[in-house]
Amino acid sequence: MRNLAQTNGRVKRNAAIVALLKISVLSLVEIGARFFLSYQRVQQIGLVVGYQRGHATIPEENIAHAAALLDAHDLPLAHAADMAGVKRKSLQQALQRRGLYQPGPAPGPWQSSDEQFVRSVYKRKGWSAARVARDLGRTRNEVIGKANRMGLSAPSEARP
Repeated sequence: MRNLAQTNGRVKRNAAIVALLKISVLSLVEIGARFFLSYQRVQQIGLVVGYQRGHATIPEENIAHAAALLDAHDLPLAHAADMAGVKRKSLQQALQRRGLYQPGPAPGPWQSSDEQFVRSVYKRKGWSAARVARDLGRTRNEVIGKANRMGLSAPSEARP
């Protein structure tokens, strides 16, 4: 039977491990090295107390802030995640679990009207590939690739 001092020491150690897991500054290996434990044991301690790294670690106010950014400013998910101080994938999963985010459907093949739009506005001053992409509901890279295949080049003012 363990003595009380050993049990209290383990409880304190485990609480410190869970605190380090929650702030996500150190890897499992680094936390294990700090306490002379394997990373598997650190992971087990986290699971025993109901904490799993990468799951339910985003504070509710960060999720609400990111959802507001997505809704009000029409920002890409990665930008909203950066501004809220969380990882994109974690934010996406948290928002999807709450029904606040649904990825849009992938755009279909290019229509001739889309090609005409790209041809007519791509060379205009002040029109960037990102702006054209927003108007078409496509990505910037899709617009740049299509313009290159059509033989168009961006005006020198639009290039960084």
